[in-house]
Amino acid sequence: MTLALPTTQSLQDVYASADQCAITTYFSHKAVERSLGSGLENARDALQSKLVELLQTYRKELAGGNMGGGGLQFPANLRGLPVLFLGLMKHVSQFPCPS
Repeated sequence: MTLALPTTQSLQDVYASADQCAITTYFSHKAVERSLGSGLENARDALQSKLVELLQTYRKELAGGNMGGGGLQFPANLRGLPVLFLGLMKHVSQFPCPS
């Protein structure tokens, strides 16, 4: 069997082709796993630190560390990611599930 996977030489292409809904879904699953193991607050902290890491990496590697505009720098396809993560962190959890 042969498998063809897209590759790139540019980190910018990786960010440009990223799907913010898929990223949020992946990290929501990871947050549920973490909340079951070590509590809801730890899961929320992990989400926040991952978003900060994504933003810092983009700024450092692709935006040149320059925040001249003073605003949030992220590619157009990922501009909703901070809001999606905030929604995950602020969601009123029903944990454990009500009966």
